[in-house]
Amino acid sequence: MELKNCPQCGKVFARISRDLCPDCIAQEDEIIKQIQQYLDEHHNATITDISEGTGIPTDKIIVLLQEGRLITRENSGLLKCERCGKSIPRGRFCSECSTTLSKLFSSSREDSKQKVYVREYHKKLK
Repeated sequence: MELKNCPQCGKVFARISRDLCPDCIAQEDEIIKQIQQYLDEHHNATITDISEGTGIPTDKIIVLLQEGRLITRENSGLLKCERCGKSIPRGRFCSECSTTLSKLFSSSREDSKQKVYVREYHKKLK
């Protein structure tokens, strides 16, 4: 069992599954419930509408949406892919951009491995 400080309130707690203390988890669950209720009643609401209607800061709403902790319609338009701007229901990137970025990172890692291998090989020759 790991002891941690809650990043929201600073209280020391025994971390079990999340990085928040039980009190802050309960608070966050209540926030999620409040936002979800607002979304259920206002299907075409924007993030600004949700924030104004619930009093919850927009950055908190965005994080909860990105984490997939709120249920939204597939094309709600609340989140946009950070790379291409396409509407997404959760996360930071659409599936196409995620695939492209994964391929880019993967090939970049392979290039780095090859460069290290070549450097090590040349060191051995000297």
